[in-house]
Amino acid sequence: MRVSEAIGLDRQDVDLSLGIIHIRRTKFGKSRYVPVHPSTVEALKRYAEARDRIIPSLPTPAFFISERGGRITEWTARYTFAKLSQHLGLRISAKGHGRGPRLHDMRHRYAAHTLVRWIAPGSMSNENSPSWLPTWGTSTSTIPTGTWKPCQNSFNWLRIG
Repeated sequence: MRVSEAIGLDRQDVDLSLGIIHIRRTKFGKSRYVPVHPSTVEALKRYAEARDRIIPSLPTPAFFISERGGRITEWTARYTFAKLSQHLGLRISAKGHGRGPRLHDMRHRYAAHTLVRWIAPGSMSNENSPSWLPTWGTSTSTIPTGTWKPCQNSFNWLRIG
């Protein structure tokens, strides 16, 4: 999920009883449903309960809100992630937010590691890959036919057939 999609969620888009998030405002104008891991559902439930307790009459339909009760901005999400990264030791402390992992990097790292886990050790062919894989995580590209092996780092692929 993109940062802009997360902060664009309204309360009606987050179904915690089913563990499904409806993303309406995507980068390319499409909508999609995203299943959420049970541990994430529990974290979102705790957040929603605390949010509703602190601000019982929300002035916005936003799911994620600022301390003033409005929708969180993309800048605020990125800055908060940077400051938390400093606190956790992922970034060197600096006057501003410093250098280090960006919030968007987490999305790419998760996607790459998920693909690597799905692939049998050593190779992946179109015959044994999920039918939706050619468009997963992309908007316009597809994976060409053939057999693919991970290169030395798991973020690059080498076509061998």
